[in-house]
Amino acid sequence: MLRNIAIDRLRRKQLESQHAQGASPPEGSLQVLMEARSECEAALRHLLERVRPDEAAVILLSDVFEFDCDEISRIIGKSAAASRQFLHRARTHAHRAHSAADVDEVYVALCWRAIEAREPALLIDFLQTTTARAQQASPTSERHRNARSYSTLVHVNGRYAIALVLDGVVLCIVSVGTQAMSIGESA
Repeated sequence: MLRNIAIDRLRRKQLESQHAQGASPPEGSLQVLMEARSECEAALRHLLERVRPDEAAVILLSDVFEFDCDEISRIIGKSAAASRQFLHRARTHAHRAHSAADVDEVYVALCWRAIEAREPALLIDFLQTTTARAQQASPTSERHRNARSYSTLVHVNGRYAIALVLDGVVLCIVSVGTQAMSIGESA
């Protein structure tokens, strides 16, 4: 899939270099470009069916624009190791046998524009905006934001419990056995 994108990019470079050198474009070049665009958009839809848009952007930055993990880590505000792990998980999700979600055509268009214009800045801006929103919307405190796992005190059905969280996912809730009191209630 991404190999096809790279091949399409190479074809386009060859067509552009022929045109820039004054050679007339080959007959049907518009047809070839339209087919290449169609194939690229289909590949992007396929990718976006299997991964989140931020994961797709990181895959494209790595595979199409040849960014390394250090560059990606600066973009998404994570360590190089965390960026490698993020990219690895994104690629694992991309190889799923079934689609995980419907595709929002806005993301297909964004990815296509970045590839067509050979402009990774579109994907970089998207990732930085997405990362900033995720950090603002995160209900966890600053000390938990970078933690891999943590626990927090919660109320469940009027009782206190401890929620054990790993990578933002609640693993389990353990009741501590004390009933929560309402304001004005006496012990």
